[in-house]
Amino acid sequence: LYPVLARLAARVAGSLEAKELRGKTVTVKARLADFTTFTRQMTLAAPTNSDAAILETAWRLFSKELSPDRSFRLLGVGVSGFLSASLGADAEPEQFQLPLFGEEAYSG
Repeated sequence: LYPVLARLAARVAGSLEAKELRGKTVTVKARLADFTTFTRQMTLAAPTNSDAAILETAWRLFSKELSPDRSFRLLGVGVSGFLSASLGADAEPEQFQLPLFGEEAYSG
């Protein structure tokens, strides 16, 4: 399963890089053959868009909870807690409220 996680981490990292974002929280989701679902997340010390950092964290979360010998229906890796890659590591995340019913967007 490590190669699958590596592929997923690379895809997430590529998406972050394309959008010039970094994320602070890595999430792993796994659904077993019996439909039992596990979701685990870890907040990193600094935001990242590195596939190696995402993979290392995802593997740590995955291997801590589940045996790779099990049968899986679904495996996912995600990142949240976004920051613009151009901002420093100490910058606060910028939050936006999406427009509702044609109102103007509010940036807070």
